[in-house]
Amino acid sequence: MIPMIIARAIVLLALFLAHSLEPPRHTENLLGWDAQWYRDIAEHGYSALPHEAIRFFPLLPILGRILSLVLPGDSGVALLVLANAAAVAYGALARHIAVRDGLGPDAARCVPWAVALCPAGFVLVMGYTEALYGVLVCCVLLATRSRRWPAAMACGLLAGLLRPTGILLTVPIMIEALSSRSDRRLPPDAANADQPSGFWRAAAPLGPAAGLLMFVAWCGIARGDALAPFRAQTAPTLRGGILVNPFRTVLDAAEMAADGHLEAAAPLIHLLWAILAGVLLVVCARRLPLSYTAFAACTLVLAVTSRGLSSFERYAGSAVPLLLAGSTLLTTRSRRLVAVIVGCLAMACYCFEAMRHGYVP
Repeated sequence: MIPMIIARAIVLLALFLAHSLEPPRHTENLLGWDAQWYRDIAEHGYSALPHEAIRFFPLLPILGRILSLVLPGDSGVALLVLANAAAVAYGALARHIAVRDGLGPDAARCVPWAVALCPAGFVLVMGYTEALYGVLVCCVLLATRSRRWPAAMACGLLAGLLRPTGILLTVPIMIEALSSRSDRRLPPDAANADQPSGFWRAAAPLGPAAGLLMFVAWCGIARGDALAPFRAQTAPTLRGGILVNPFRTVLDAAEMAADGHLEAAAPLIHLLWAILAGVLLVVCARRLPLSYTAFAACTLVLAVTSRGLSSFERYAGSAVPLLLAGSTLLTTRSRRLVAVIVGCLAMACYCFEAMRHGYVP
């Protein structure tokens, strides 16, 4: 709970500073950026909004609208309550994974700090999908490792309805479903929890795809274009394509920086975090199950192949196994202190820049 409180204090301070130094029209708030889209969808539905709104998947707006019926205020308040409650659950579940997979007490204690203070951790305070997605990722990893296939399928389905990257959870579910029940690295209770019928084991990997297809089918019926969410997301001004060449992105940024156009050098900053994420992926491969590593690798591939490496820190932060792997490296008090200081400063800077339109979260 302490890291979550610290993270929210940092976000509020960054928000206050941004609004103190910039005029209101040049700043955002906790319901800015993507959160504004989710709020508008919750209040007005897709049909009343510009076509671009279709790239935002429906689960979070639906939950926000339902929660707004019992909370004072509008759907925006409900989204913030939902996101922050989910963030607390996210940290607790990630810690539980560390304990169950035998990462050690020191690593387990560090996991909530890694969740709360990763560079783009400020979006866990905003009306974004990240906190709820983190909860669903943790639930899928726990369910598959415990061989609770119906739960894995249900959580995967919800993740598919929450955001397009939810489909990536098919990878760890499938790997665990195909693995042997006698895998010695499984938690002690996994064998006993395995379902007697092979149906759920075979069906579980279909959960994320089923969630995504439900929204796609609705788009086909309501909009006449089942692929509308993906067409909107891959527009030149957003992701820029399905897979954008990251090497070309970095080279272009380096050339622009060499010519003195420092504002175009942002991909180079993202590159530093991408290198760190690559190191953590190696640690993940050595210390965590294959299914975790595969999910983290797929997440990173999507993160580094967006236009300008934009929002890399946010997408990489959704790779829960990387946070687990990073926590295993914090074996000494000095390392933990440095990690906390760097995390606080990085998140404060990113949040401040996002609130004044200097960084797109």
